[in-house]
Amino acid sequence: MALSRLHIVTSTWARESNGLFDYDSRNSVQQTFRTNSSVQILRTGNHCLTNRLEAAESTGEALLTVTHLGGER
Repeated sequence: MALSRLHIVTSTWARESNGLFDYDSRNSVQQTFRTNSSVQILRTGNHCLTNRLEAAESTGEALLTVTHLGGER
């Protein structure tokens, strides 16, 4: 059985627009992550990072948690 892999694309921007996404902003930061395990996506400033759920706590605002359930997500 092939190993499942999840492709995550994030887009963040400077919070200058009252928390609303500014589609016209030229200062957005896009990042791509690929994972085949349980991870949490955290935001620190204008960047995102992944943290494995088994790892120690990281600082940042939690945005998304992905849990791997034996080949299914």
